[in-house]
Amino acid sequence: MKRIVSLIILIAMFSAVCSIGNSAETFNGVVLTAETEGGVAGGELKVTLAVTQNPGFMYMRFSPVYDNSVLTLISATRDGADLSYDPVDFEIGDKNIIVFNNKNIKGTGSLMTLTFAVADVPAGNTGISFDIKECYDSTETDVPAMAESLEAPLYRMTVKVGAGEGVIDGTADITVSVENNSGFCAMELALSFPAFLTLDSVTSDVFADCTFGESVVLGSETDVNSDVVATLHFIISDTAERGEYAITANLVSITGADGSDVVADVASGSLTVGCDHHRTETVNAVAPTCTATGLSGELVCALCGDVLQANQTVPANGHSYGEPVFTWAADHSSATAKFVCAVCGDEQNVDATVSTRTSEPTCTEKGSVTYTASVTFEGTGYSEELPFEIPAKGHSYGEPVFTWAADHSSATAKFVCAVCGDEQNVDATVSTRTSEPTCTEKGSVTYTASVTFEGTEYSEELPFEIPAKGHSYGEPVFTWAADHSSASAEFTCAACGDKQNVNATVISRTTEPTCTEKGSVKYTATVTFEETEYSEEQTVEIPANGHSFTGPVFVWAEDHSSATATFHCENCLAVEAIGAQITSETFVLREDNAYNVTKYTATVEFMGVTYEDEAEVVNFMYGDINGDGVVNGKDLIRLRKYLVGSDVELSGGADCNGDGTVNGKDLIRLRKYLVSEDVSLLGPQ
Repeated sequence: MKRIVSLIILIAMFSAVCSIGNSAETFNGVVLTAETEGGVAGGELKVTLAVTQNPGFMYMRFSPVYDNSVLTLISATRDGADLSYDPVDFEIGDKNIIVFNNKNIKGTGSLMTLTFAVADVPAGNTGISFDIKECYDSTETDVPAMAESLEAPLYRMTVKVGAGEGVIDGTADITVSVENNSGFCAMELALSFPAFLTLDSVTSDVFADCTFGESVVLGSETDVNSDVVATLHFIISDTAERGEYAITANLVSITGADGSDVVADVASGSLTVGCDHHRTETVNAVAPTCTATGLSGELVCALCGDVLQANQTVPANGHSYGEPVFTWAADHSSATAKFVCAVCGDEQNVDATVSTRTSEPTCTEKGSVTYTASVTFEGTGYSEELPFEIPAKGHSYGEPVFTWAADHSSATAKFVCAVCGDEQNVDATVSTRTSEPTCTEKGSVTYTASVTFEGTEYSEELPFEIPAKGHSYGEPVFTWAADHSSASAEFTCAACGDKQNVNATVISRTTEPTCTEKGSVKYTATVTFEETEYSEEQTVEIPANGHSFTGPVFVWAEDHSSATATFHCENCLAVEAIGAQITSETFVLREDNAYNVTKYTATVEFMGVTYEDEAEVVNFMYGDINGDGVVNGKDLIRLRKYLVGSDVELSGGADCNGDGTVNGKDLIRLRKYLVSEDVSLLGPQ
């Protein structure tokens, strides 16, 4: 076990100084603002920082905050600055920027220019803010400071192929323009368009060299900044179809007059093809027949297929039919009349309406039926008759109805004719099947009555159930689990030997052991079977626990000159307290910074085992020159005053580089630490 007693109070001390909740209009401190005209993707972005409100400051440390995937800080310079001051230090680290003067800086105006490299990113805005870490005046007093954030616009140059219109078997012109044109002198543009288009010519008012083949190439001796740079002239073939088609563009290369590549996007265009119907033809003329009308013909555009003048209908000639021939279905339920045209041989089959006149037969007498087929065709009625004899029906007996004797020893089957009601009674033969019951399964007896009538067998069964006898169980035998957590009771039937195992409900009553006294657990297993309860008990002895001391708890004196280790018995709460032997050593601890630390070790021996506890106390931190527990710009000011001979006090942490001497090297090391935060304050080596 190890505890570190730390005197370091480093966290969250800058937030009260750097976080300002008031607006610039009511804020009584330093106000830092930023301005920019924007940047271009693949180029640079310049931001001017200015002090617009200033009560006076000697030292300021701040960090620019931005999207590292979009911007990279290249430099911070005083080019164009109009705020009058002669800084002793003007340093840029990888995270921070420091402004440090010999005396307070006063007045307002531009402070510096930050130059960023812009990545190849889409057009839009990117945010830049400034996190002011520290701001002090020449008396080492905190000066309130705030910085306003900035939304910097980013632009992209885009080569655009426009939209054009034309007609089938005609021509079309499409312009090529450049949006946000920052200037270029040469461009190669690859085009992809439908096969029915032919690029006939490319013209330009701003490029002297203008050629085309597999791609369009424009060239000039100087950079061109025009919006419209070329016109594409296409011929549309007569195989084209109406619609909107893509003119796809790919930027092969684009360069400036200095030979460097220019960052630019490309946007494809489109061509809408219509038709003016300047070619026509007549199609689809048809002569009339007996049944079909004719057509005079359609006036159609030969280019797009549009019908310009609709067909005119020519009336049909009509058929010449004679008498029909009737065709009957095999069962005479339907018939068809066929009419044939004497001119063209056309056949028309007309379904006839069939009517029936019937004299019904009886079980013993014949009957008759006459079928008449009738049709009406083109306003004229036609018919044909077919007469047939119907044989006598004979009797039609259905399923019999069985009548049983009360004891099921005999039965009679009665057959009734469904037509005339004639009745026939037949005595049945009765048989019996019996299945005896057991302890768990029911038995049964089935009676079957059978007769034969007009060559067909008929039968009926009557089943009856015999109840099961049921088991005869005795006292159970209990079986216990090895740990007595569960048990089961086995019941055996005296008649059939059937066994039933029932899980018991086990409860326990425990007498707990102490460090010196034994305990016990009494287990009771209980089951309920066929509404009767059965139970059995078993007792298990628990040995005495004996003392069980836990590891010690160390309690230190406030000055760490002594400590006591206390041991507790977990079972009976017995306590043993032993004074510890104390040793100590002082050393330098290096983590993010170096600290002067004293480590104390307490040692005790109990029941043959040695126990130790450690406590570490931080005496001071290297770099904390004014002893306020924080390494910041105030320590830099205090060390500068000491080195120029001012009467100021230094803490034990003034030897920042660990060479055993407080001098200008410690000032350089502390200043680098505050700028980059990647330099350690080492302390003694």
